[in-house]
Amino acid sequence: MKIVVAGTGFSSILCIKELVEKGIKPLVLDVGNEPDKNSKISLTKKILARQKNIDQFHLIGGLSNVWSGVLEEYNEKDLANWPIKKKDFENYYLEVFNNLSEHSKVSFSSLSYKELIDYKLSTFPRYMKRNIYNNKNISIKYSNILTKDLPFTKKDSNIYNNYSPYDLKKIIKDYIKNSEIEYKNQKILKISQTNEQVIIETLNKLNIKDNIICDYLFMGCGPISTYKIFKKSLPKLNKELRIKSTQSFVLPVKFNKMKNFKEKFYNKFPVFQINENLNDNYSIYSQVSHVNPILVNYFFPKIKNFSSYYNFLKIFSNYGYSWFVLGSDYCDSFYYDDTNNICLEKNKYNISEVLEKLNVLFDKDLFDGQFFHYNFPIKMKSLSGNYYGSIFPMSDQKKNYSSSDRFGRVANFSKVSVTDASIFTNLSARPPTLTILANSLRIVKEVLKTNFFK
Repeated sequence: MKIVVAGTGFSSILCIKELVEKGIKPLVLDVGNEPDKNSKISLTKKILARQKNIDQFHLIGGLSNVWSGVLEEYNEKDLANWPIKKKDFENYYLEVFNNLSEHSKVSFSSLSYKELIDYKLSTFPRYMKRNIYNNKNISIKYSNILTKDLPFTKKDSNIYNNYSPYDLKKIIKDYIKNSEIEYKNQKILKISQTNEQVIIETLNKLNIKDNIICDYLFMGCGPISTYKIFKKSLPKLNKELRIKSTQSFVLPVKFNKMKNFKEKFYNKFPVFQINENLNDNYSIYSQVSHVNPILVNYFFPKIKNFSSYYNFLKIFSNYGYSWFVLGSDYCDSFYYDDTNNICLEKNKYNISEVLEKLNVLFDKDLFDGQFFHYNFPIKMKSLSGNYYGSIFPMSDQKKNYSSSDRFGRVANFSKVSVTDASIFTNLSARPPTLTILANSLRIVKEVLKTNFFK
């Protein structure tokens, strides 16, 4: 029995782990580039790079290699149209955390309510759900991140460089080193299926084509690559098929009581998470951060002198930004024409109507006046690298070419499961990583249980 897993990012990592633990040695396919630091900076700063030059971003461990972002589950509203209900999904979220046992779930917490911005890092057995502010429109809670499990004392809990992220690249390389997986540095061009087997047409670094035959394929290539593979594989593919993309905007934030800036200079993490609570057809999610080295590196990559760097940041030590993401009905969509150019279909919205629902953020007395948002929205460019997916939304009543079943199987493919965000029924504004991991784990477990391999 030969099982293939495509991709080494978040939508594949727990799938690979589950197969290995069941005594199956999968063949893992990945483009696996390793660009140098300057190449990464150059690629990241090109707004459409990830859509136009997607292969340049395909690294061992996926597009981002590491996960240092916040932990956030989808809620009831996000999962409303999914064929899997929230109560069932809860078990898979819990299993994800069990699978990440070598890492700590770290939350920010304050010394007191009066010093909300003067946060410290604390570890918790799972992660902190408690809201620190609630009203009918929004809730604000401490940010929760995933980091390498390192013992620390109160004395060094704010030395942020001690925290290393969840490193997918290292995990995959350990699997290769220990011969637990077979690895091939190849790109999938298209797929087909006979009654019994899947045929995968690939291309290696030397531009030599190959055909790989397997009994089952788990596809965790990412929504854009998945879209392109199916477009080549299914001539009857619905011409109306689109990749959904979330939209975003930024609000400046003023911190009135930021203390000990020098201690927080190295902070890489967001301060708070904001969720809107209204039962509308969309979701709003924000990460509030102060101006930090990562942001400066992004916009000013050529700053090398430390004192210039530090002084630049110090000028803005009491300022930050709130990065809002809009999901569901606010999503844009795009597709590729026959010449591989992006065709964008923008979903226009009135930003003032969104901010009206979040009016409490402009209250200068919020949290005893410790911080507030300026009503000065900066719209981000479309397709600037937010969340993508919902191409073949899962459904109990699958339509052959425009949706998938609950196992992520598209069209007449009975031995191919898509495990990435391509099969999300809708895109939430909340970060999708945790849900991608949970859904991928669910699919491989259910496929193993129902024995589709035979």
